[in-house]
Amino acid sequence: AAAAAAAAAAAAAILAAAPGARAQDLDLSSLDISTLLSDPSQLIAILPQLGLSETCQGDVLNAGANCLPELMSLTPILSDPEVTGLLEQYGPNVTLTGNATADQGAVEGALAGTAPLTDEQIQSIIDVVLPKVKDAIPGGAISESCCGQLGPLVTDQCLCSETTMNLVYQFTSASDPPITDLNPYMSFVSSVLGELGCTALDGLYVYPSDQCTQ
Repeated sequence: AAAAAAAAAAAAAILAAAPGARAQDLDLSSLDISTLLSDPSQLIAILPQLGLSETCQGDVLNAGANCLPELMSLTPILSDPEVTGLLEQYGPNVTLTGNATADQGAVEGALAGTAPLTDEQIQSIIDVVLPKVKDAIPGGAISESCCGQLGPLVTDQCLCSETTMNLVYQFTSASDPPITDLNPYMSFVSSVLGELGCTALDGLYVYPSDQCTQ
């Protein structure tokens, strides 16, 4: 679906913006953005360049493999009219070409000066999307095999990598006011996963939290 491709292109564009690694240094030629959500194994070759430790690279791969049914079930949601309406209402006004490197500038430009979502707006989005996720994923909940592989992302402090998180902050810092710390939003992550029967990411913190020790 076009919406799925656009979301995948945005993710790939963020990957292309890794600090310390120029976009042309990353081999994105093998990425098929139209199938990126259903085949995240395409990202294996890029992982070592994203600032993740070898342990965390393994954690990401294990989570991706065990959560693949959940990831694949979410793809149709991105083309749901109500969800695309939310994306148009709250998302940046940007047209993506599908080329990860070329779209980097478009994403940065669209986010520049954009006001961050308020807690109320985030919750209103969750209220619409979460029931659709429950209907879409097998059994209406995250499987034990998937949930069990999410925990190491917390215990191994994978999102405490400055390089990794700067991929995100490179874009969110363009908002007005800039967002350079996502820790205040982690309660939403825990809440959503809790509704889906998984508490593995409770207590998740990310760089620059003072709880990060690596």
